[in-house]
This record gives sequence, C-alpha cells and structure tokens, in this order.
Amino acid sequence: MFFSRKFFNNIGIVESVGDGIVNILGLQNVANGEMVEICILTNLQGVQTQKALVLNLGPRWVSAVCLSSDFLIKPGHL
Repeated sequence: MFFSRKFFNNIGIVESVGDGIVNILGLQNVANGEMVEICILTNLQGVQTQKALVLNLGPRWVSAVCLSSDFLIKPGHL
C-alpha cells in the first residue's frame, strides 16, 4: 500500500491529557474547529478511535477537546 507524504504530515502524537483536553504535537495541517481522531490500542478490542475538536493552535502543538471520555487516551497515542 502506498501512502503519500501528505498522509504522514497529518499524524500527531499525544503529549498530555487532562480534564478532557488533549495536547497533540506534530499536526501541521489542521485548523481551528477541525475534528481529529486519536487511535487507541487496547488488548481486548484492538484499535479504537476517539474524536476530538481542535480549539487552540500553537507553533508546535494543538489543543483539542475530547468529545467522549479521555480515560483511555495516554501520552504517545497517535
């Protein structure tokens, strides 16, 4: 399978999580109000995704509000 360079530019890594706010490093092509998905690997269910809404843009990171529980999201998730 072939992935374009653009695909890899849109992957970030969770830096921190707290009170429903996720700070993500490395998202270069994202805008305020855009929906992002966070992939969560679990032992029992495989891969889950959580949706979050981007509300703050920084030079190296973005902050997003989780639209469901942030219980399973940990630093290092994509």
